[in-house]
Amino acid sequence: MNPEIRSFVLRLGLFAAPNALLLIALIAGFFRTAPADRYFEIIPTKRERLRTVPPPRLLLVGGSSAAFGLDSRTLEQRLGIGVVNLGLHGSLGPRRFLTEARRGLKSGDVVALSVEYEFFCRDGRGGEFWEAIRVDPASLRTLSVNEVAWMMDNSYQFLGSQLRRTLLFLPGAAPEGKVDEPYLRHCFNPYGDIDGRFRTKQRTAQFTADLAERPLSAIDRRRTKDLIGQLNAFACEGERLGARVFVAWPAVPETFYRANRAVIEGIGDAVATHFIGGVLRRPADAVLPDAAFFDTRYHLLDEASIANARALGEALAKQIGSR
Repeated sequence: MNPEIRSFVLRLGLFAAPNALLLIALIAGFFRTAPADRYFEIIPTKRERLRTVPPPRLLLVGGSSAAFGLDSRTLEQRLGIGVVNLGLHGSLGPRRFLTEARRGLKSGDVVALSVEYEFFCRDGRGGEFWEAIRVDPASLRTLSVNEVAWMMDNSYQFLGSQLRRTLLFLPGAAPEGKVDEPYLRHCFNPYGDIDGRFRTKQRTAQFTADLAERPLSAIDRRRTKDLIGQLNAFACEGERLGARVFVAWPAVPETFYRANRAVIEGIGDAVATHFIGGVLRRPADAVLPDAAFFDTRYHLLDEASIANARALGEALAKQIGSR
């Protein structure tokens, strides 16, 4: 063999071999079976409930403010219709929530959109986004061009998580980190709420500090315009199908509201002015004492989630009546 060709083949092999091993490791990590009790493993169950509960129904749509902030049984009893809680995690982004709800939307449905304030200020995606994609790869279809760009910019998070998952195959590797309740699949009740039995933790020192020390950034006008456009498109689709769509601001702690009042009320004004659906309550009407929350600004203790559901149920009953 020509020495130059031999040298080229050798260099090509030295380049290709480690990259091939890396690709194999990433694929193995992606398809490695994760514990069935992980938080995002609830996605197929929520989707099945959306498919099988007959209309008219109340669909609770949003991030963890819906999963941790409302009691569906209370809403069902007040309104006399079935409830499907599709709430998951804010890092998945509103486009994914709206797409998931749109797939199952039917005539007679009522939708309450629990839109977290961070969506209007910044991109809140993190490591949880990648875990949800692993459980539900179909979510990739909901991504916009800007979201695909975000994935490319933050691909190191995905690569790192997949390599860590692959290393767990090796002999003597430590098991994956333990996840505590209520961040496990079995903590969801049949409606799709995090069951009140698991929302009894005491507030942590970090949470108390976060209320005042991690303020919202300024409203991102471009992001706000885009998000309201998504909400309006969803409301139009709902109207076409015979469903009604409302924004229901999530409950937040009093300290957090006071520290971010100008931003929060500015977001509320923008939605009240430009959203074509209904708005069930002003942001100020969803403020609760700090003691009603436990580990984040949107996660309510059991009794507080029941009280929040009662308030939301009354607001909805004025709009749609009860059965």
